Amino acid sequence: MTRFVEARMHLGVEITGAGRHPGAAAWTGQDPAGPRQVLAQVGTAAGRGLDLVALGGSDAVALATRVAPAVGGIGLVPGVPLGDAAVAADALAGLDVVSAGRAGWEATGPVSDDAIAAVVEHWNAWGVGGGPAISPRSPQGRPPLVLRADDEDALPVVARWADVVRIGVADLVSARDLRLRVRAAVADAGRDPETVPVLLDVEVHLASDAHRARADVAEMDALADAPAPSTVRVLGGAAAVADLMGGALRLDAVDGVTLVPLVLPVDLRRVTEDLVPLLAWRGLFRPGRSGTLRSRLGLAQPLAPARRASA
Repeated sequence: MTRFVEARMHLGVEITGAGRHPGAAAWTGQDPAGPRQVLAQVGTAAGRGLDLVALGGSDAVALATRVAPAVGGIGLVPGVPLGDAAVAADALAGLDVVSAGRAGWEATGPVSDDAIAAVVEHWNAWGVGGGPAISPRSPQGRPPLVLRADDEDALPVVARWADVVRIGVADLVSARDLRLRVRAAVADAGRDPETVPVLLDVEVHLASDAHRARADVAEMDALADAPAPSTVRVLGGAAAVADLMGGALRLDAVDGVTLVPLVLPVDLRRVTEDLVPLLAWRGLFRPGRSGTLRSRLGLAQPLAPARRASA
């Protein structure tokens, strides 16, 4: 097997509003958050073979359902508040059908074992039983669940339920340490940690060089107060992000990254035009995979529930 195949990392991008920076819309003078704009951005990411797009906002599931039939070849992972379990389950099952199995979901807000179990129960008439259930309505059995593991208290729920884990930390060493804790918790829960990828959030603003990128961010800071970075941040050219991903691979720190653009659609365009070809050339990412979201991320299939005995 060649290094090109062995070294492949997963690559996703978050598309929410005008980008992570609160001054992004004022800085660009445009609002890229409407359905048509999001559709175009997802199409841009799909055209370069990214694994998934994480969609935020209160209408993320409805937006993903609208985008799915129009854009193929990329996973769609909307944020889903854990409120009405039946409504959430039905909406996600519908999304999985129209996307031909490319859907996932990221539980947002207060996340508990009972809340997730309530959603999963609605995907199968027999209930959860001893593990995740399989829904006959979903091409994937059930859409993969993405959970955050930034908080140590989240690890028990992550260990039982997460198909994919997102983390936000300050550096690669911290990412490696947290990934090890996640994998240990998953193993303690009786699951194979090799089938639960951990993705690091990386905030990015890409420009011709680091000086230009920092100047852009300073201009946005003047337009709107911005919180401190919530995770690793890269300001510079595509090579700086590629260097970070190469370092992550060497440290075995994570299984991939979710890029979080500070400015949309500016940073997404540079990601697809500059970064993805560079990652492919360095053997860090292999674009163009197809199939369900489970298959493209190498996720385990959900456990089949035991059938009731015939009366």
